[in-house]
Amino acid sequence: MKRLVQTHLFQPSKESRMRGFLLGVLDGILILAVMVTSLLIRFDFRFHMVEPVFWDSIIQYMPYGFISTIIIFIICKLYSSMWRYAGMEEAIHVVFACAFSTVVQFITVYAMHLPLPRSYYFLFFSQLLIGVGILRFSYRFLRSILRRREVIQKKDAIRTMIIGAGKGGEMVVNEMRNSLYTNHIPVCMIDDDRNKKGIHLHGIPVIGNRSQIKSAVEEYK
Repeated sequence: MKRLVQTHLFQPSKESRMRGFLLGVLDGILILAVMVTSLLIRFDFRFHMVEPVFWDSIIQYMPYGFISTIIIFIICKLYSSMWRYAGMEEAIHVVFACAFSTVVQFITVYAMHLPLPRSYYFLFFSQLLIGVGILRFSYRFLRSILRRREVIQKKDAIRTMIIGAGKGGEMVVNEMRNSLYTNHIPVCMIDDDRNKKGIHLHGIPVIGNRSQIKSAVEEYK
């Protein structure tokens, strides 16, 4: 019984499975498109200048590239991460997955004796990295904008001063902006470190030390 409960707890929800499936579909389209556009960019989009043997190589490798890249993305957890909270760790996974996919493609194409321009692989990696990054991090970006607009438009939104502009303060700002369970809007920050005065943390100004709390309340209320 205990084992059944634990298994149920660690099963992904229907929503997360659907989100992963949709990302997989989009990735599949992206992978195939990047293979083609990498070759076209190499020849400045002059279709007639691309040698037929290069197109034959792309067509022959395409199913292998599609499957291997999707498998690599699964191994690198690109379908099981919470992209609404994506940060440096997720960015590293994306870079590694795209680089690994490019290396696998180079080795496979070489083993299959398929001719392709050397610059193709760099173009493939850079386009795949940009495309995968946009698909993942645009979700966080758009969600953050919509969430911020939603909070600002609330009549009971609370303009909030944050004490401390370090790691803890950064976490509080992110939570206020991304959480569905708060109506606080961060408007300014206080920190006793003189070097932080005048800087911005995620767009929130650090206006001074604790001696300025009273005046800041009047200014930002």
